[in-house]
Amino acid sequence: MLDASRIKGNTPPMAVLRVVGIDADHLLLLDPDGGGHRVPIDSTLHDSLRQAASVGTSRLTPREIQERLRAGATVDQVADAAGVSTERIRRWEGPIRAERDRAVDLAQRTRYARPPDGSVSGPLGRIVNAHLEQHGLVGTWESHRDPDGHWVVTVTHERGSASWRLLDGALAALDPQAEALGWREPPHAVDSVKDHGPAATATGGSGRRGRASIPSWEAILENSPPPNAFPT
Repeated sequence: MLDASRIKGNTPPMAVLRVVGIDADHLLLLDPDGGGHRVPIDSTLHDSLRQAASVGTSRLTPREIQERLRAGATVDQVADAAGVSTERIRRWEGPIRAERDRAVDLAQRTRYARPPDGSVSGPLGRIVNAHLEQHGLVGTWESHRDPDGHWVVTVTHERGSASWRLLDGALAALDPQAEALGWREPPHAVDSVKDHGPAATATGGSGRRGRASIPSWEAILENSPPPNAFPT
């Protein structure tokens, strides 16, 4: 019978055994020299065979696997599409997850310019989270890459969701909630006139063009209100 200890550690190359039959609860094997061996048909053998079958050849290339994970598909979904085990797909999950987290962080730190007048608000993450807090809501941030290769960042809460596309360092609202949530700061979150945003421009006191301060809450209220951020 084959000595299992020989397959551990630094051993010489192992001979390839050929299955020649079954004897009761054993597989009958034959080595190249004509020697016979028996392997118990037990749970260990069954588990090894299932694992080997699950590895298989992927129906998706590594690039396609990464693209699907970036697009927001789960490990289970990609594994099912590829026809391989989840363990084989999971090795790609960490790096892709880091990319998606970086996209969320970048969007949260980017100032949102509201069309069509281009009014510039503060950092998206601070404004959106402050709005949600005012309404007793908690947002969950996620991102995915769309078919055009652009990152889309979405905040989901108990009453809906809002999404923005991140392109060339700027944000574009993709729905009415995103437009409303992204630019009107609650009173306690409004920056002072000394806060100069990287995306804003205005005329300074000296008459030279410079960075613009974020409009005051009173000035914002004088403008026509944006779409309702929390439709009923």
